[in-house]
Amino acid sequence: MPQHRIVAPPGVDRNEFRAFHRKALLELSRDAKKFHSANLKKGRLLTSSAAESRRLLKTPRKDAKALLESYLKSDAHKQIVKRGPRSRGLRGHNPARYAPYQFPWASLNAGGIGGGSLYPVDPNSGEVGANLIDVIGGSGSAASAMGFWYQAQSTGSLFVSAQLWVSWGAAEVYALPGYATANAFVKVFVQQWRPWYSLSAQSTIWDRSSYGFGIDVETGIEGNYSAGITVPVVAGGWYALWGALYQHVTAGGIASAVSNFDAYVGPITYVEV
Repeated sequence: MPQHRIVAPPGVDRNEFRAFHRKALLELSRDAKKFHSANLKKGRLLTSSAAESRRLLKTPRKDAKALLESYLKSDAHKQIVKRGPRSRGLRGHNPARYAPYQFPWASLNAGGIGGGSLYPVDPNSGEVGANLIDVIGGSGSAASAMGFWYQAQSTGSLFVSAQLWVSWGAAEVYALPGYATANAFVKVFVQQWRPWYSLSAQSTIWDRSSYGFGIDVETGIEGNYSAGITVPVVAGGWYALWGALYQHVTAGGIASAVSNFDAYVGPITYVEV
């Protein structure tokens, strides 16, 4: 992702505020690593168990691998991993925040899988997402987000709802035999400058697994998905509000998994209550 110049709000110490932004980004990176590690641990355990099932059922690995290779060449699989038609995010005005956003963030942990790449993480359009393709073995995760500054007008509570417009989504889990999982979540983060906190919530876009023997494929996933959170705020306090898309794939044994989502953040609604 290209470097993005951060502009501090007027009337605040620029150096201190940039330090706050660095801390906010670090917390997002830590959260993405925790997300990847939790999925990786679960995947390793279930992959090992699925391999034992294959041995008990005496399924020839050569035959199972030939079936997978045939499937990977099929039109059904090609529809899952292709890039969908270009779109654009929703437009509007405050108090629901639309693109352009003040700053982007992204993380990709996809070493060793069949393929992993981020879609453009563009604060001008609000675009986020990734295409993760895992075949035979490994785990990959991606996360991308859009954010902006907000100054609370009163002491109380702030309700924040981050909405994603999924313009193109496709996913698959294939295990014959093995273990495969693919998921995608929308997340909302609120981070307070002083005293520091980072709170988040999430909801599911797609989250399915196949254990042992099974195939689950879906294309044309689109529409609005949202996650909301209510947090304490202090009058005059500064906050970073984020909308994010998290994705993961794991494949073990004779298996494949795809999480392919191109989406746009917006609107992010914020209301003091």
